[in-house]
Amino acid sequence: MSGPDISDDSLAALAGEATFERGRHLYQSGHVMGWSKAGSTVTSAVHGDDLYEVTLTHNSRRFEGSCDCPASEGFDFCEHCVAATLAYREGVAEQQRLETGDADQRIHAYLNRLSREE
Repeated sequence: MSGPDISDDSLAALAGEATFERGRHLYQSGHVMGWSKAGSTVTSAVHGDDLYEVTLTHNSRRFEGSCDCPASEGFDFCEHCVAATLAYREGVAEQQRLETGDADQRIHAYLNRLSREE
């Protein structure tokens, strides 16, 4: 599982410092309702004034986000995109930590990769 190689500084450059700080607050306050990944696309739900759908895409050269909130207008990197990116980045880091841990942690990492049905 590879994740975005995107620093807080890069996120702040994408979103602007004030938007980055609002997004960090949303993430730290538990407003990200989870995320899922398919290929290079991550989708997430973030609770702000309403429940917003965030789509992140990344590859080795670029990182983009869109959201259905009014501030984003479908293309700007808003605070919900920041919060979703922070949650995704943390989830990937935790998965990588588990994969290099002891036997119990590696089993947990394996189970994390399975769908609920599997």
